[in-house]
Amino acid sequence: MRLTGMTLRAYAVRVAVAFVSGALIGMALMGWHLAATTARQNKLMGEALDQVAIARKLNEKCQAAIEALDVASWYGARYEGRDTASGEAFRAAQLTAAHRDWPLGERLRVRSLRTGLAVTVRINDRGPFIAGRGLDLSRAAAARIGMLDSGVEAVLLTRLGPGEAARAKGY
Repeated sequence: MRLTGMTLRAYAVRVAVAFVSGALIGMALMGWHLAATTARQNKLMGEALDQVAIARKLNEKCQAAIEALDVASWYGARYEGRDTASGEAFRAAQLTAAHRDWPLGERLRVRSLRTGLAVTVRINDRGPFIAGRGLDLSRAAAARIGMLDSGVEAVLLTRLGPGEAARAKGY
């Protein structure tokens, strides 16, 4: 099914990217910093979640190959060396992530809808445990997609197939 020359999947991604980009550029022009107050973060996260929900509905209708649109945050030094759900010690310098539902060991491509940058991560922990967030990235993974300053981003999660996961093993 096409919508004015583009698929619903492409439309869903463009809506999410346009909203998140516009919101972040608007705040930068007004001199706002995402980490300035919890209220501002919550408002931005709420708006991003609304856009993700719209994109998910469009995605479900066209049964596109997108695995998930979600909101990601990152965690780092405070958890360094602690055991993860997989039994390994957390290392902020590794390209890993925490998710409540994806199987441990699963490899995902995480693409920031704001920057367009992507990173391949391995799920090794459970979380996040903050409402409205679906993925916690290690500090290294967050740095690769340019989200260290914002702290919270709308992201596109793509499950890597066996061939892609094998090629990305050196993630």
